[in-house]
Amino acid sequence: MQIADAVADGRVELATSADLLAEFADASQRPRIQSRVPVAEAASVCQLLAQVALSFDPADNPKVCRDPRDDYLLGLARASAADYLVTRDEDLPVLGRFDSTRIIYPAAFLKLLKIPPEKA
Repeated sequence: MQIADAVADGRVELATSADLLAEFADASQRPRIQSRVPVAEAASVCQLLAQVALSFDPADNPKVCRDPRDDYLLGLARASAADYLVTRDEDLPVLGRFDSTRIIYPAAFLKLLKIPPEKA
């Protein structure tokens, strides 16, 4: 997996929060997700994320997103000073950028991983 390789070789640092881990666990229980990712695999990914990602507890969540339930992700991006917020959620990429964080789809992020780190 390209992202796991990028984490392992230090090109990518992951950031997480209790809210993000809870949403990931909740989403992995949905039938649409379970049809693509087995429950045990999703649980392993969640556990790995909790172990390898830097954990943040944002002090506040800005009221910016058209879906207020996603504002916590912007709070996490700000607290972690993330370069990228990678998501398939349609409510976030429409912002394009939040503070210094670019908000992009996974496919665009995967393309960035193919570029040598000094050019990204």
